[in-house]
Parts: sequence; C-alpha cells; structure tokens
Amino acid sequence: MNLILFHVYNVNLTVKQILFFKTEKCRVPETPAGLTITTDVTDNQIRKGQHLTFACEASNHIIKGNATLECLENGRWSNPLPTCEAAKDCRRPPPPLSHGRAKPGTRYPYRHNDKVEYVCDTDYGMEGGPFKTCVDGDWVGEMRCRLAHGCGRPPHLSDGDTKTSTKYQYQHNERVEYICQQYYVMEGGPFKTCKDGEWTGEIRCLRKLKFSFIFFHSVKIQVKNHFGFCFLILFNSRGVIDIYKIIHDCL
Repeated sequence: MNLILFHVYNVNLTVKQILFFKTEKCRVPETPAGLTITTDVTDNQIRKGQHLTFACEASNHIIKGNATLECLENGRWSNPLPTCEAAKDCRRPPPPLSHGRAKPGTRYPYRHNDKVEYVCDTDYGMEGGPFKTCVDGDWVGEMRCRLAHGCGRPPHLSDGDTKTSTKYQYQHNERVEYICQQYYVMEGGPFKTCKDGEWTGEIRCLRKLKFSFIFFHSVKIQVKNHFGFCFLILFNSRGVIDIYKIIHDCL
C-alpha cells in the first residue's frame, strides 16, 4: 500500500494537505501449459482480497501447491503459482472392508480418479460410501458395514393391502407382497422389501374405468394419452368398456 500526499489550495491560497491511500493491484499471472484459471477474470489485474483459483486441464494430473491464491495489499500473491503433475496410479488393490467386499474390477493398476464400488454382506448395511476413489496413488473414501436395521410395519397402500397379515417387526431383506382391491390394477410391485430400516419398492393401485355403450362387435384398441401412458381399451358385445393402463408393448 502506497501513501500519496496532495497539496490543495483554496481561494484564500491556504494550503491543505490531503493524504490518500493507494491500494496496489495484483497482476494476473501467465499460466504454463496444462494449468488453467477457473476464476472469472475480466482484466489482467485484480484488487486486494480477491482470489484466483487454478485447476489442471488433464484429468490425470493434480495440482501441486495452493490451488487458490489471494491478492495481498502489497500487490503480491499469497503463495507461489501452483503446478500440475501427473498423478500416480494405485498399484495396491482396493483395501478390504470388514463385513463387506469390493466388487471385482477389470483394471490393474487403477488410474487416478478410478472408482471401486463396495457392497456389504447379507444382514449388514453401509454407512458412507459406496465408492473408494484412487487419488494420486492412494485410496480415498470412508465407509463401514454394520448390522442392518429392521423395519416396522409395512406402509399402507391406497386402494390395496398386504396379501397376508403383517408383523410389528421385520428383518433386513424381508419382503411383503401387496394386492389391489377389486376393480383396481397394480402398477409396479407386487413386493416391498425392508432395506436397512426402510421399505423399498414402488407400487400403485390404479382404478379400472368402465363405461356403457351399445356396440355390435367386440373391439380391442390400444391408445396413448398426452402424458405418454398407454391404455388397452376392450369393447365387448354388451357394450361395456374396460380400460387398463399397460406398461409393455406401448405404441
């Protein structure tokens, strides 16, 4: 920071001294090949307190040094310009996981930024994860497998019910079958499964629509509405129409 002294004369030729503070700016540095500035910079200089952030252009390179620099009041940067270096491979296999395992990989050694997915043994649930990532030669990612939680009673299904009577408590991986009421058809399902304290599985019961008309022949047509859903429409000889929402063989 520089101090600048001005002499100001008024109409009576009286001298006044005014002291101004001049704040230095930092010049945006030139970056070597492979290193890029990710901060939005519109000028070749930025003010005190502002920051520049750097990144490597190649995904298999990493920043060495401070990735973010701050412009100081003396016009200098807070740290030297970072550099980009080729990241190391992970030559050790993914580390073991108690009560779990890594899914088999197809590459060895693993490259920088490669991910390995882990799964827990039966009756165990995962906290954290499920991936470990190779970062410059080391495996990064925290997870553990612990005994999975059970579930309470299965959730209510509108216009449907469970096929059998329910219990107060279910174990991890237990499942319950649902059915829909008369004049309703099921979408998804028919099972919900207890997964580490939560019931999973999407089920809906959709009402079959019926109308009365007079027809002389049986007709079956398939139509698609503006929502993209397909319906199978059945006309019988008594003039009754059944409309079913269908999933497969859509137009």
